[in-house]
Amino acid sequence: MIAVNSMGGHYGKPGQCWGGYYFDGGSDAPCNLILTGSSGVDEAKEKLGIAPKKMLGEPCDDVVSAAQVWDAILNKKYHFTGDIRNDAPESACEERDLDVRFMDFGTWSAMRSYPDTVKAVRALREGGIECVVGRGILPKLDIQFCDIVVPVISDLEKEAILETGEGGREIVYHYDKVCDPLYEARTNREFESAILTALGEDPAGMYPLSEEQKLYNIMAGTTVICDDGVTYEPLLTITQEDIDAMGVEGQPQQGRITLQEFKEKGVYQVERKQGDNFGFIAYKDFVDDPVAHPLATDSGKFEIYCQYKADILNQAKLRAGDEWKPYPTYVTPVEGIETTYADFEGQVKGDFPYLMYNTHYPRFGNGVYGNTKSLGEAFATPVFMGEKVAKENGIATGDTVLVESPHGSVLRIACVSPTYMDDVLALPNGGWSQFNEEGIDVMGGVSTLNGTLMQGMGCTSFNSNNVRVSKYAGDPLGSDSSRQVVLSAE
Repeated sequence: MIAVNSMGGHYGKPGQCWGGYYFDGGSDAPCNLILTGSSGVDEAKEKLGIAPKKMLGEPCDDVVSAAQVWDAILNKKYHFTGDIRNDAPESACEERDLDVRFMDFGTWSAMRSYPDTVKAVRALREGGIECVVGRGILPKLDIQFCDIVVPVISDLEKEAILETGEGGREIVYHYDKVCDPLYEARTNREFESAILTALGEDPAGMYPLSEEQKLYNIMAGTTVICDDGVTYEPLLTITQEDIDAMGVEGQPQQGRITLQEFKEKGVYQVERKQGDNFGFIAYKDFVDDPVAHPLATDSGKFEIYCQYKADILNQAKLRAGDEWKPYPTYVTPVEGIETTYADFEGQVKGDFPYLMYNTHYPRFGNGVYGNTKSLGEAFATPVFMGEKVAKENGIATGDTVLVESPHGSVLRIACVSPTYMDDVLALPNGGWSQFNEEGIDVMGGVSTLNGTLMQGMGCTSFNSNNVRVSKYAGDPLGSDSSRQVVLSAE
């Protein structure tokens, strides 16, 4: 992309569709027009003289890549690379032993997010783990394989403010506590504080401030950009009465709107108008004067040739035989179009003759909303295929089909479209895996079909899988909304 944009002269100009992308949102970047304040936690820890990372011993220096986790548990060893997103350590590229006895899934879903859900089930059952803990508000797949399940509160059960950039660069949201925690639900803070206390540690090392004080600090420290597009001023006017009502420590302040107005409306957005000072064109300074505004690279320019990146990847050595060059080159993937053939040169197809990739889809935000029944009714989440694949396998739109890879199998409804290339299938990302008595994933989780395959750049196989597809001989699949996991507390 850097090469194409450079050759086309697209940098540093308006309307070229080349801006900033950061985590879950794109914008014209680089600065947010509203900056939420600090919670004050780091400052409070510093005053207490507590180093929380060392509370239970020295920090762990191990980093196990997501694609290796299940193999590491089963095989008791893994290939250490360091964190190749940043500077990999000198000791990178070595085999290390690993004996996992305890696992805490936290509140997220490793079994859905990491590749090879089938192997994940094996690892949890056969890998020698003595205790698995999970936290959540719903019976997601990870929770179903936990020895201890901690019900945690949802966002409906607390007051909060979305922090910098979470709603967009020019908007900030506040949401109220709708209800008290339901049943046995507790906050992560309560759960972790209880564990630390049982271990003889002071929870103040992790939680030196009350939740009310943290929220106040964030809101009081929130600033909004001024008309000059450079300076910022406090967003909220906060009175002593507001501070007393929250039961926190702080000083009254003047801002653009009152705290009461912000809470009542639940949102503040910077007004935009033609010709304001809040826009930004990525790399314009560099394009206008590359000498005065060099980029943060060795050459000060865009680097299609990047020795640093090649050195890091070659140091990691994730696949034997890979030798990465400092410039873009094609590397045959572990699973790709070539491996759909038993004999690529002779063009003889193999046991898994199709290439599958995983699309984003209106029903999901990655895995978020995968449990929402109304979206399951509205969006079928089919497996998409071209006419050639459908004809070869006697499949029509609406048929229940079995999609198999070397790693697992799923059931989906077929959607045949002339817009797909020959020998290609697409399965939307986001399904929450559920396995029937035959071991088939009836919810179409993409990680069920993805293997724990990783190579030089640390890329997993989410967009390059070898599969086969056939019309399913069993009962029709029906709507995803008809299936619901219910866990017994007995």
